[in-house]
Amino acid sequence: MQNNFGKILIVDDSKINIVILTHMFDDENLSYELAMNGETALELLDSESFDLILLDIVMPKMDGFEVCKRVKSNPKTKNIPILFLTAKDATKDIVKGLEMGAADYLTRPYNPIELIARVKSQLKLRKADKALRRLIREKELLFREAHHRIKNNFTIISAILSMQSEQISDENSKSVLNNSRDRVLTMARLHEKLYSSATQDSINMKYYFSKIINDLNKGYNIEKKGIKIVEKIDEISIPSKLATSCGLLLNEIFTNAYKYGFPNGEKGKIEVDFHENSESEIVLRIFNDGVPISENINVLHEGDTLGMNMIGMLVQQIDGKITINNENGTEFKITFEKF
Repeated sequence: MQNNFGKILIVDDSKINIVILTHMFDDENLSYELAMNGETALELLDSESFDLILLDIVMPKMDGFEVCKRVKSNPKTKNIPILFLTAKDATKDIVKGLEMGAADYLTRPYNPIELIARVKSQLKLRKADKALRRLIREKELLFREAHHRIKNNFTIISAILSMQSEQISDENSKSVLNNSRDRVLTMARLHEKLYSSATQDSINMKYYFSKIINDLNKGYNIEKKGIKIVEKIDEISIPSKLATSCGLLLNEIFTNAYKYGFPNGEKGKIEVDFHENSESEIVLRIFNDGVPISENINVLHEGDTLGMNMIGMLVQQIDGKITINNENGTEFKITFEKF
């Protein structure tokens, strides 16, 4: 029979209980299926769609608690609400059932009016929950499509900048275009990750940073020129609103390390370290053992190049703190709160 509420799975080994329930549900035009034991219930749940499980506890072979445990551990069925309907009225049993994930617990003898009200309430909540999940899925698809298109547009812009750079002989102009290309590609990588991510809330920085470093390495042939790249990037996810700034920080500092740390073809190394410290702060450290940076630079107030000004601006965007050490090379160390 069809109705506007949804379908119920009644799981009970007592024929008397089932007769009583089915008469009540027929009178209310509620749709249902029957299972006389836990094994049959799980088989039905695997093959059909249900909106509520009405579950007895005392049954042979597999009791209601075990059925509940299996239902809640199965991704396909974990969101189906369970209403325990049982003669077990001990507080410990009620608490156990609710702690296992049941939405409600009603003991026999019950008031038929109360039972119908609880059943309909759970079915209405289930209907609203399904609608909300469907809406979330639709929005996630829209977000992913948006990120995909943005990434593609960034990639096109990056390619145009690369082609334009190849047609320019002036080295300063060429450098400006290449730097702009790298910044655009860094933002494209973020949208690429967001498009492929199961969630839009956070970004795995190990994957994101490795992509940026790989792009820079290929673009400038860094390792082929004798500069070793050392990555010490932990599996840390941060909110996507912070990830863009962190990606651009990596791009600017890493590029400066390569260009100004090894100006005459010297060999050396660039280290990228990303971890969480003992104070639960996120630390981004980029070090190179080439020519040290000027002692007088202060990126937060008086950066003397576009790159340095960008570093200062990006650190402020994430409410971070930056220290620069020019002993035995150059170390940029940025710390910020994860949230």
